[in-house]
Amino acid sequence: MIQRLSTSICVKLDTLYAFSPLEVAKLNYILTLLISELSKLIILWIGFRILGGLESAVLSILTLAMIRTFTGGLHFNQYYKCLMFTFGFLMSVCLLSKLIQLHTFTILLMLLFNIIVIRRFAPITSLFRPPFQSNKKRTFQITAILIVIFHALLLFKFNHSIYSINANWVITLNSLQLIMAKQLYKSPL
Repeated sequence: MIQRLSTSICVKLDTLYAFSPLEVAKLNYILTLLISELSKLIILWIGFRILGGLESAVLSILTLAMIRTFTGGLHFNQYYKCLMFTFGFLMSVCLLSKLIQLHTFTILLMLLFNIIVIRRFAPITSLFRPPFQSNKKRTFQITAILIVIFHALLLFKFNHSIYSINANWVITLNSLQLIMAKQLYKSPL
């Protein structure tokens, strides 16, 4: 459905502007990506609005957008698999944030765990992309570690605010999925 919508828009734009075949292919790719991601965000927004966890989900998505850009992780080649994994990930953050009280020592252990995992495994790219060169990989790792430290400092500074608690769980669950992705990266999901 998303591909048909994207193709339909491309055909209309091509008739108006007479793009080259390469330009049409690029436009179709970008439109498919944008429509796919936007539709997932709308579905997640509706789902978490109904479930009463919209604030937590939005805060989690903001943190995830920051950290995942530099760590990568699991990539799914089907829309619904990606949507379901993302929903489960965000629901896990919502539940963990409400159910488990984090103490300073636990937060420090989680911080150390996240830094070790990021340094060891990140970034993990999609199977359809080549791995990063070592200098870019190191830059991504350092940036991700700085983001983790920044969020840990926020957690202490703002005395366990909802954002900082969610961010801590997002980063920790992201680290866990990095470990999973490293184990599964040889076969497409």
